[in-house]
Amino acid sequence: MSELSSQAAVIWHEYLHAVRLALSSLDHDEQEEILDELKNHLVTEAQETEQLVSEAKVRSIIDSLGSPEAIAEGFSVEASGTTKPETLDLVFAYGSLLLFGIGLALPATLVFVLPITAVVSRISLQNQSVRNSPIRWATYPALLTAYTAVVSAVLLWPLIPVLPLAATGGFLQLWLTENTFYFESGSTQYWLLVWSAGFLVTGFWWLVLSRIVKNRVEKVGALFYPFDFPSSTSINRLLLTGGALQFVVATFVIFFQL
Repeated sequence: MSELSSQAAVIWHEYLHAVRLALSSLDHDEQEEILDELKNHLVTEAQETEQLVSEAKVRSIIDSLGSPEAIAEGFSVEASGTTKPETLDLVFAYGSLLLFGIGLALPATLVFVLPITAVVSRISLQNQSVRNSPIRWATYPALLTAYTAVVSAVLLWPLIPVLPLAATGGFLQLWLTENTFYFESGSTQYWLLVWSAGFLVTGFWWLVLSRIVKNRVEKVGALFYPFDFPSSTSINRLLLTGGALQFVVATFVIFFQL
C-alpha cells in the first residue's frame, strides 16, 4: 500500500476514531471487524496511487465510505439492546465496584486492587447488554481512577526522580566560574532549579509525546474504552502548547537563577 501523507494520515485516523465512537454500542470485536473492513477499503483504493496518498484522495475515499453515523446505521447500531445482563455480567460489574471500595477502605492495597478492578470492569463492558444497562455505572469508578493514574504517570514520569534525587542533595550542584559558591541543598534556589529542571524535561517529553500520539490516536483511544477520547488535533494542541510553555518557562527560570 502506498503511504499516506502526514495530513492525510491525521484525517484518516480521526475518521476511524469517529467511526469507533459511532459504533460504541457494539462489542469490541465487532467494532474491530468493521474498522478492518474500512482499512482494507483504503488499501484497495490507495493501490492505484504510486506516490504518497494525498489529503484530497483520502477525503475522496471517506466521502465514498460515508459519514460515521451512516456507517453505524448500516450496521444497525442505533437499535438499542434489550437483552438483560447475565448473572456473570452482574458479578463482574458489581464485583469491580466492591473491589474498588475495598481498595479505598484499605489504601495500602489500592495499588494492587486498582489494576484488577480495571481489568474486571473492562471485561464486563465487553458485553453489549452491560453497556446498555444502568449497571455500567458500577464499572466507571475503577476505570476512571485507573485511567487517571495511567495518564498522570505517562505525562509526569520525568518528575518522578526529582524528589528522591533532590532529597539526597545530589541532584544539582552548580558552581560559578569565578568562585566555588554553590546552591546549598534544601535552599529555595536549589529547589527552584530542581523543579525547573524537572519541568524542562517534562516539557520536552510532552513535545515528543505529541508526535507519538499524532498518528496513533485510534490505538490510544482504544486503551481508554469505553470513554470518548479527544481527537488527535485536540491532543496535539494541548501537548504542544503545554510542552512548549513548560520548556520556555523552565529554561527562563534556570538561566535567570544562574
